[in-house]
Amino acid sequence: MHNTFFQDMKKIYEGLMDEESKAIFRNRLLYQATGDWQYIRDIVGQYLRGYEGNEIFTGLKDTLEKMKLDTQDIYIIYGSGMFGQIAYQALRNQGICVKAFCDADEQKQRTGCCGLQVLAPETLQQEVQTKVLLAVWNQSAAIKKHLQEQLHIDANRLIDCFPISNYVDKNQYFDEDIIKFGENEVFLDCGCYDFETSKIFMEKCPSYHKIICFEPDEKNQACIRERVAKRNGEGRIEILPFGVWEKKDTLYFQGCGSSAKVSDAGKERIDVVAVDEVVKDKVTFIKMDIEGSELKALMGARSIIQRDKPKLAICIYHKPEDMLTIPQYIQNLVPEYKLYIRHYSNYFATETVLYAVI
Repeated sequence: MHNTFFQDMKKIYEGLMDEESKAIFRNRLLYQATGDWQYIRDIVGQYLRGYEGNEIFTGLKDTLEKMKLDTQDIYIIYGSGMFGQIAYQALRNQGICVKAFCDADEQKQRTGCCGLQVLAPETLQQEVQTKVLLAVWNQSAAIKKHLQEQLHIDANRLIDCFPISNYVDKNQYFDEDIIKFGENEVFLDCGCYDFETSKIFMEKCPSYHKIICFEPDEKNQACIRERVAKRNGEGRIEILPFGVWEKKDTLYFQGCGSSAKVSDAGKERIDVVAVDEVVKDKVTFIKMDIEGSELKALMGARSIIQRDKPKLAICIYHKPEDMLTIPQYIQNLVPEYKLYIRHYSNYFATETVLYAVI
């Protein structure tokens, strides 16, 4: 069993095309085995282009402990999503009083969170004795500005849970050293979210033939349609309201926005399809950032990948095993693929992408 594991790992390592890919692969496996963030810092410091330094955000619990918040203060947590709930548990463990949550989402205001009331942002003007802990990823600067300028909340009351700037290289999925565009590109954006990735593709490859957007979340679909409409419809863009999977099915969905994922713990139901079943075009490029469903989705695109040998940009950081299982699956599917790994963020241990090109 162990021999097979190390043989598989060695085959993947030896199949990577450059030292950068091998170094990222080594460091990510060492991080997964030890939990030592220095391995991720080494990747960020050495290979994250356009970014100086190796400082990364390692998690809310560690950050809140380092902040040493005053146990005599009373807090309202802005953000009742995943990060807000993590912050709530961390503060409780430190013996710090959390009075309520705050969120602009009216649905959350009606249902509450963790047994506490969820306030509308406007009510913070009356809560002058409390401090506001911003537990929102990649939005805290905009929210802080709104609270100060529009609601006149004193800046001294606002505490940011995410003090490190969120740097993400905009070349993610389109690394210029690896991805070369041809004529009549057909791009599958699996996990389209807000159409931003497809927009970047359009800018980099204006002569494309077609974009097919897979997005199961209804709010995200509306955002995509709005952005497409602003481009006069762009008749070359097709929006499919499905998640991608190994076969046609209905699954449970958990979360919202860019972090929504397939989960048995979810309450929403979404329709999923196999790419092979719904795409009839000759595909030249597939991008997948689908929160841990990448391997299943690749299985559902098996025939197209073997037939068309499209460029692949596949996220391999959502599950620990993805670092091995996804490259191995692609190697076995199309042995002539050349594999590269690149890393694009200083935030958590996220945004690591496997490329496969002919």
